[in-house]
Amino acid sequence: MAVTDQYRNDHKSLVAGITDIAGLVNVGVAQNAELIAKTLAGFSGKLKMHLATEDNALYPMLLKSENAELKSMAEKFKAEMGTLKEVYGDFAQKFMTKTKIEADCEGFKTEFDGIVKALSDRINREETQLYALADAKC
Repeated sequence: MAVTDQYRNDHKSLVAGITDIAGLVNVGVAQNAELIAKTLAGFSGKLKMHLATEDNALYPMLLKSENAELKSMAEKFKAEMGTLKEVYGDFAQKFMTKTKIEADCEGFKTEFDGIVKALSDRINREETQLYALADAKC
């Protein structure tokens, strides 16, 4: 079992959540606002759990690595995550209810598209760079 198996499985679940929300958005934000809010709440919970597990288990382990490349990469990724967490938190706070989504459907769609891009990029980079190196060195 690789060191990052749990985190890779979490990523699959997160990508599925993003895909579910994106499907609802593509059909129509206004008519799916209630289901989008419900799905977003579930997704947010999964994301928070994943990030907490990374913060409390994975990153501390990687930051203690004797491999300088892995330690440096972990430091970089951990620093970058703070910004993404904040941006996502602001988005979720702004659009966590049906009423909030309905009040700004276009704003929701625009911000959701940005969140999808940022999370997708992060997941891809973690898996291809950080996790690959961690699996090879741990």
